Amino acid sequence: MEKLMDFSYGLIPLRSLNTPMIVEKIIIPEGTISLFETERCYINTFKKPDFADVKKLYGNKNVRKYLGGIRDEASIIGVLQSMLNSSDNAFYWVIREKQTDNFIGLVYLKPHHEGVFLEVSYQLLPVWWGRGYATETVPPIIHFASN
Repeated sequence: MEKLMDFSYGLIPLRSLNTPMIVEKIIIPEGTISLFETERCYINTFKKPDFADVKKLYGNKNVRKYLGGIRDEASIIGVLQSMLNSSDNAFYWVIREKQTDNFIGLVYLKPHHEGVFLEVSYQLLPVWWGRGYATETVPPIIHFASN
């Protein structure tokens, strides 16, 4: 049986969109090391210098196997631009290994397509699968969403 854990996502029924949802943009001062930190990772807001690393996710057939397949160059650039200019209720973070600063993947929080729930999703490069990085990095995002 194929392991699906690294491809899955969760829906968090935090609040109905019929109820006013107040989510403020996070402003990270220059020089801040990390927005979130886990035992092995730094989780920082997605920024333009992260394009090349995040692009690897959208072009990887294994990562995209259950996510609609790999994307073409123009589509990837469009997705990255929309992530960079996301709305006040969508957040995108890059996950990096503390020891090496190597790119691990992306985790994000945004309204689910039906508009009722917030969704926590993640994509990790295959080299990092099966090592507990999703299990380690998703809880701080859930905590953020819950508060």
